[in-house]
Order: sequence, then C-alpha cells, then structure tokens
Amino acid sequence: MSRKSITELKALLAANVPDNVTSLVTPAKVREVLDSILDTIKPSFAVLYTSNSQAQTFTAAGSFLVFQTIGQMDSPEWSATTNNIHRDAVGQVATEFNFQMDVAMPADTTLTCTFYVNGNPTEYATVLDSIKNDVQTLSFSLVGFVRGSAPADYKIHIRANANRNCTTDTASFGCQNQITR
Repeated sequence: MSRKSITELKALLAANVPDNVTSLVTPAKVREVLDSILDTIKPSFAVLYTSNSQAQTFTAAGSFLVFQTIGQMDSPEWSATTNNIHRDAVGQVATEFNFQMDVAMPADTTLTCTFYVNGNPTEYATVLDSIKNDVQTLSFSLVGFVRGSAPADYKIHIRANANRNCTTDTASFGCQNQITR
C-alpha cells in the first residue's frame, strides 16, 4: 500500500464501502480501506546527526551542512546521505522539519542557516551572531512545515559573513511526514 491524501482516502471509501443496501461491501474491501488509512496516518521520518565535535569551515558562499551519522529512517519513503534527506513519496506531501545545532564561533561571526527543498531556499532561515572579541558556543534551531510535490530533497545550508572556522558540538536534522488533504 502507499500513502494517500485525505481526498484519495474519501474516494476509496466511497468506492469500496458504499451504503450496504446492495450488499456490495465485502470484508476484503473494508480491509483495503483500513489498510490505506493506517498507511496514511503512520508516522515516518528520517534523521541525520552529529554527536561529536566536528571542525567546519563556513564560507561567505555557503554550503550544505554535512552530518557525521545517518540516523534512523523509515524506508522506502525516506533515504539519506550525510547532507541530504530524500523523501520518495509520490504526489503532494507535507513535511515537518527540525534542525538544531550547537556551534563554537569566533568573534564577529554571523551564520545564516536556511532550509532548502529540491536545491532551492525556502522562507525558513535563522541568523546567529557571535559577540565581538569573544569565542562562544551558541545554540540555535530552525523548525518549519512545507507542502509540495514528492519526491523531494531536504538540506540545511549555512553561510557565514566571511570564511570562519567553527566547531559544531552537536547537530541534528530530522524530517517527518504530515497528512495532506
């Protein structure tokens, strides 16, 4: 079975489980509808993370963040590389994402973190500034919800105000499905 939209589920229900005046409802058709509902509402997700300190050079041009570990994921809907989460569902999807990172930054550093879908920046971005004349570890997170067509690729892009050597202490990036209409 595959994940369906709410509209597709309603159509399946109407086709397979009409009012039973004509005795067309069979146990097999009821099971098909229930299986489709369960496949649609079950949670699915993918996670990338870094649990050890990792030196990173962030540049003014920016780059996609690389994580140390590909974590748990629900196949075949999700797959991942160290800098990309791929959703292989077909059709309209809704995806919730969550990115968190602790980073040690040199003085006078500004990092801009942006969530990308299919190689394009989204409106989801956050900016982190260090204090002048002080190296410090700061935490930030970026959470959002996007709708669109799948298959889709999700990435985190980080750009600095100039070339900056930073250390990420921990970082995690996860995506999970949401039900669409």
